[in-house]
Amino acid sequence: MAAFVLLEVYSMTADRTFLVDAITILEHGLAFSSFNYQIKGLLMRLYLHPAISSPQRALDLWHSLEPKSLQLETLSHLILPDLVRMGCFDASLAVATDHINFHRVHTRDTYETITEAYKHLSTSQVLEFHQFHKTLL
Repeated sequence: MAAFVLLEVYSMTADRTFLVDAITILEHGLAFSSFNYQIKGLLMRLYLHPAISSPQRALDLWHSLEPKSLQLETLSHLILPDLVRMGCFDASLAVATDHINFHRVHTRDTYETITEAYKHLSTSQVLEFHQFHKTLL
């Protein structure tokens, strides 16, 4: 809660000190709750803020989240655009490659799952799998 207040004060004053204070509070919270994804997400955004520009720490937090499968789809927007903006092309390529590999595996698995549903005459599942596949594209 205190970090959000500091962010609000930063938005009114543009004083970088408030961002650093918010990061300090969140890092302290992360020390007590090392698996808290909300703290990690906010810290990633703050470390990638143009006034802070610490992409390595943001990448460390990203890797500690260990995003897999659908999480790559839903979370990569938190880090990818800022990595590109900061010129961290190798890191952004790694994140984008993981994202692309997820889509490749998902596409392959979807067709296999639909085929299995047809074999077992589960037409309702075929429609569900097809609809889910369309939502990810």
